Amino acid sequence: MGSHHDEYQVQPGTILTRPFFILLFFVLVGLALIAYRFFAGVGAVTGLSDGYPWGIWIAYDVATGTAFACGGYALALLIYIMNRWKYHPLIRSAILTSVFGYCLAGFSVMVDLGRYWNAYGFFMPSRWQGNSVMFEVALCVMSYSTVLIIEFLPAVLYTLEHSKWKWVRESSHWLYARLIPDTEASATASPT
Repeated sequence: MGSHHDEYQVQPGTILTRPFFILLFFVLVGLALIAYRFFAGVGAVTGLSDGYPWGIWIAYDVATGTAFACGGYALALLIYIMNRWKYHPLIRSAILTSVFGYCLAGFSVMVDLGRYWNAYGFFMPSRWQGNSVMFEVALCVMSYSTVLIIEFLPAVLYTLEHSKWKWVRESSHWLYARLIPDTEASATASPT
């Protein structure tokens, strides 16, 4: 497998286009409805009640988010496990889509449940409810998201290291030196 698989191409173009602003409008409307949901309750924005608390929403949120997310795992399986390196140029965008999908699923469940202030309880094993379906959903979403973020982190760090802005580059070098302090000493000590 040659080194040409590790290269990427920068696609020229502008982000601030008419479709961007149309979609931005819908995002702002959605954020306004989410804020209203937290102030007035889930029934105020969905028409749901205690008798039908989630209805179609929970299936839509989780199924849509995980449907977005499964592509990254499928492509990683194809490339890394089944050794189909000709698809390697697609992996970065597939992993990013998977990160988006699982974060969307987790955020959507948080909005549906509404008790975001109790989210820290997931990180405390003494508060786990092993017989809860939502515990299984939370466990899967958090596990998958963690693996995907670790997989995508080198792309983020590479972008920070090669940024056009000097302060971003200096900050990334400062952080890198704090996280891995032996690299500067080993880089300056050249073998003779």
